Amino acid sequence: MSNYFEVFPKIDYDINNDGNPIQVTDTTLRFKFKQALAQNKYNYYSYTIKDGERVDILADKYYGNSKYAWIIMLTNDIINPYYDWPMIYAVFTAYIQSKYGSIATAISTIHHYEQIGILKAGVLIKYPEPIIIQKAVYDLISEGVTKSDAGESIISTVSAYDYELEENEKKRHIQLIDRTYINSVLDLVNNIFRND
Repeated sequence: MSNYFEVFPKIDYDINNDGNPIQVTDTTLRFKFKQALAQNKYNYYSYTIKDGERVDILADKYYGNSKYAWIIMLTNDIINPYYDWPMIYAVFTAYIQSKYGSIATAISTIHHYEQIGILKAGVLIKYPEPIIIQKAVYDLISEGVTKSDAGESIISTVSAYDYELEENEKKRHIQLIDRTYINSVLDLVNNIFRND
């Protein structure tokens, strides 16, 4: 990933406000790139990152060159491949242990609750998406509050482990620009960077 910022232009920036600017990478062009992608009709493909698959390996496999990893990162708003890319199982386990003390503690710790639907006259009416209720809020209300004329709220608990696992798994689902458009994307980037 050492070549990620090579495609970004350099600008003079007086970081100390002392009249001695230094050259820094202009990362603000990420926004213009995303806008330009949205305006163009590229074909995107959904892709699920496999455990242990790095962004440079995926770029080599899909675009034929690992140096195009930056295209995947820019397209998917990945800023830091260490935090915005899914952790492999061993790293995820170490992360859970460092954050919660142990896997068992993470499994037994309630992260939040989810209201998944209403039970009315013995029929479960599920919500399209669960409503997240933060643990601190839920702890302030009594069980009786979950019952109303509309029916009985069905609430499930989400453990810290399940929450962290779901957050990690969300990172697996990315979009890849069809490889046939790679030259168009490169031209687009060159135009954006040249005009700024």
